Amino acid sequence: EITRMRVKEKGKDYAFLLNQCPPAQQSARVELGAKALQAMGGLLAPLVSSRVDYQEAARLGRGVGEFNPDGVAAEEMRELWASIKHRLKKPASAAKTPSAKPTKAVRNAA
Repeated sequence: EITRMRVKEKGKDYAFLLNQCPPAQQSARVELGAKALQAMGGLLAPLVSSRVDYQEAARLGRGVGEFNPDGVAAEEMRELWASIKHRLKKPASAAKTPSAKPTKAVRNAA
């Protein structure tokens, strides 16, 4: 909260990204954190899960879209990029992001 207040005092835009979240089901801790950040504004969607594809892609010096373009991690990155592009199109004071939620791929797998 203190960091957010200081950034707002300077009139700068900000965003939060929850990374390395447990995949498939949201833990109570992640849900609580997401709700708190969403209430402050600026929570990017989707939440980025902890996935083997991220570690394997990094180990090989590749992005997840190169490593496994059809994987859930690659879909998360496409959705995250769409969220960031949407946010960048708006003036800083009006930047609102969609609610953070599991990726389409995770919802479809359920």
